[in-house]
Amino acid sequence: MRLRGSTVVLAAIVAVAAISLPVIAQGAVRVFVDGSPVAFDQPPVIQGSRVLVPLRGIFEQMGATVEWRPQTRTVLAARASTLVELQIGSRIARVDGRPVTLDVPAAIIGARTLVPLRFISESLGATVTWQPETRTVLITSGTGGQPAQQPPVTQPPAPPQTSSIRGTITNVILAQSAQDQPRIVVESGTVAYTLRINTDTAITRIDSASGRGGAVGVAALRPGDEVEVTLSGEVATRIRATTTETSGRIEAIASTSRTIVLTDGRAIRFVPNLVVLANGQVQAGGVAALRAGQVVELRLNPSTKEAWEANIITGAAQIPTSDITLTVTEPREGQTVGSPIRVSGTTAAGSRVEVAVSWFLGVPVGRGTATAGPRGRFSMQVPINVIAPNSPYLITVTSTHSRLGQAQRQFTVLVGPEAGR
Repeated sequence: MRLRGSTVVLAAIVAVAAISLPVIAQGAVRVFVDGSPVAFDQPPVIQGSRVLVPLRGIFEQMGATVEWRPQTRTVLAARASTLVELQIGSRIARVDGRPVTLDVPAAIIGARTLVPLRFISESLGATVTWQPETRTVLITSGTGGQPAQQPPVTQPPAPPQTSSIRGTITNVILAQSAQDQPRIVVESGTVAYTLRINTDTAITRIDSASGRGGAVGVAALRPGDEVEVTLSGEVATRIRATTTETSGRIEAIASTSRTIVLTDGRAIRFVPNLVVLANGQVQAGGVAALRAGQVVELRLNPSTKEAWEANIITGAAQIPTSDITLTVTEPREGQTVGSPIRVSGTTAAGSRVEVAVSWFLGVPVGRGTATAGPRGRFSMQVPINVIAPNSPYLITVTSTHSRLGQAQRQFTVLVGPEAGR
């Protein structure tokens, strides 16, 4: 599939993306394509000095097709002769296979994919008129029009020097190198804030149902987590995240109302971009992978009780309970270790145990697997690529049993200076 008319669509969104937060707060921004209004179910939001708008709303108004690929977190939009590819969290987009650098990555906010499309205006043309008195964007779909007229750009208000934000994480962008800083997007009311994280950020994550949790790294945070963030400017100095996990057997799935009905009578709504896994592995097709009779573990937002993640326990003969044990005896939380890291403990006999190690800011540095013995014991040596000695690293230990379900423990350790030599 290729997309000719998306040239207009993409440049149109650029006009919307230049509108600042004060304008949005004063009244809704209206967008018309060839005289027809474009309806948004998710309003434009602030990320740094940019405003993001929903991709699907405008593209479908133009008759384009939009495809979401959860396994790669990629959006494909196509119509006629142009194909646009955007990956969530990436600063590189592709237009007809040509890489284009974005100043702000695409993000999932409020269960919708929002995109900054200023980069499109630099490579594609359209006629766009901004009417400031009515806060209206008029788009003409002719390809031979004059360059798009941009709305006046004003900087959105920066967060106070010292402040706090309560809301829901809608995106986690991990560091790609030691020089990079990870970011999280926190939606609070109708505004989404992009917040930077560094090695001094104190992060905790707690399961509100079981009370389990503690100090973790950025990679432990998940979309759907409820958070309270303490800020210094745009940098998070402290993040307190909570989540809720529950489990059950599926009786029915109501896709129209986005509801999973469990055999115990509970009805749990899920977000449109629900992540579906099988024994921890992301499944293509999302909700389409769920079936009646499956045993699932659901991760919910503690306040809204909506499911953001469903993990299918394949082959499970009973509902997983908190009785499935996973005890990590080595290393201890906060302990100073070297490479390789020895990880040992006990869990259900025959379970598959996976250990993932990441630098505190989210860069993966090591992974190992083992099978628990007849008495449930496991032990492995996990070599790691040390990015920065004397800094914290997140260890995630996951035990999966075909009948009993899945258990996970996360904690941080320090890697000693000798490990980096």
